[in-house]
Amino acid sequence: MADNKIIQTVRGAIAPSRLGFTSMHEHVLRASDWPYQAIYKDFLGEIPENRFPVLPDKPVAIEDLAYLHHSHHELSDTNGLDEPLMHDEVADFGRFGGGAVLECGAPGIRGDVLGLKRISEATDVHIIASTGLYVEPSWPEVFRTMSRAEFADHMEREVSVGIDGTSIRSGQVKAAINGPWTEPFGAFLEAAAQTAAASGLCMTAHIEECSQEDHRRVVDALARFGMPLDRLILCHFQAHFQELELMRLVEDPSRFGLHLDYACEVLDRGAVICVDCFGIVYDDEPLGGIAESDAYKIAAVCQLLERGYEDQIVMGTDIFMKLMTRRFGGHGYVRLLNYVVPTLKSLGISPSTIEKMCVTTPARLLAH
Repeated sequence: MADNKIIQTVRGAIAPSRLGFTSMHEHVLRASDWPYQAIYKDFLGEIPENRFPVLPDKPVAIEDLAYLHHSHHELSDTNGLDEPLMHDEVADFGRFGGGAVLECGAPGIRGDVLGLKRISEATDVHIIASTGLYVEPSWPEVFRTMSRAEFADHMEREVSVGIDGTSIRSGQVKAAINGPWTEPFGAFLEAAAQTAAASGLCMTAHIEECSQEDHRRVVDALARFGMPLDRLILCHFQAHFQELELMRLVEDPSRFGLHLDYACEVLDRGAVICVDCFGIVYDDEPLGGIAESDAYKIAAVCQLLERGYEDQIVMGTDIFMKLMTRRFGGHGYVRLLNYVVPTLKSLGISPSTIEKMCVTTPARLLAH
């Protein structure tokens, strides 16, 4: 890695060697007004009334956790990641040996970046903020009629000047799609790819609730738009490792087990995959969904390491709601450090390989 490269954090630029153990897909603070329930209901559907006996405006409470684990988007308070709560969660990560988190929030869902800076200063955990956008229903109104050039101008300002009128600069680009490809999304995606390529920043692409063909279309488009695939992080990739719909398992029992063909396909193209949501405490059971399994994720990582992809895998926990925090019954950011890493070691994965996934590759990707 060139000596003159830096990583842009909310506290300023640092040398890549200072990053440390890094969780590569996280959320720390969230916008309080983003349409959380509407977005999830749009692509997950309505929970049958007899399956969710909790008032939608009730605060998260211990007696409701079992229901919320299966229907998290029915209660607005699950979205509330406030500064005191997340200070303590990030502090836990630091005490267990965590050095940095990549904050993947973008306009529309991103919280107060000055709050991110305060948390980072108080905990001494580096936080890298993002520019770009989340899924289209979350876009603030100002973005809905932007041209490709206007998208690019906005992201370039957040990268080179600062976010929301501050001097805090973005350290990566975020792009996301959860539904059909639209003309505005295409314009944004092209601008995002060009911004990342021009700045040297990496990009995290969230491509969910779609087929492998649709997923491949986004990767193909990013490559066509000039995004270097070795700087592209495909997050939530564990969704391709196991079948997550009960009916499909009933109809086709061959779908049990690990599915790694598509992972190998994108890895062979040079992309990086992020295996995240470790410690996940929710599913969409009332709608026929199956919970993601940490055991499947770890087994998949081990298999991919055996096939030689150790330089193209990173990991995270994707803490995006209260239910995933330690203070509200979840595992928190520390799941990587107190379960995933020890388990990988117990399965024979070498310390040097774990360091690649958790230290070296994150530093390489975030350095520019």
